Amino acid sequence: MPVDEKPADVHEIVPGYAQWLTNNSIPKPFVNADPGVILTGAQRELRRTWANQQDVTVKGTHFVQEDSPAQIGQAIARFLADLPYDGRAIILFAV
Repeated sequence: MPVDEKPADVHEIVPGYAQWLTNNSIPKPFVNADPGVILTGAQRELRRTWANQQDVTVKGTHFVQEDSPAQIGQAIARFLADLPYDGRAIILFAV
């Protein structure tokens, strides 16, 4: 993610990606950490506005995958099992 608008090329494309993620119908999992450290407050709530998103909350802080590996694995397995299959696959993760 850009810091102080650097790198400039990344800073320029991030808003477009955010808008695309908000409005498209591609299924998206969201692993929410409780209490969390990085993705909290307004940023967390913004992610929850994305269309067609499945939200799961697990215990964790900074290294969520180390705090709740089994719960995250189970959530991903449920998410993948619920995906309609038409011969193509696009998977986006927002952690």
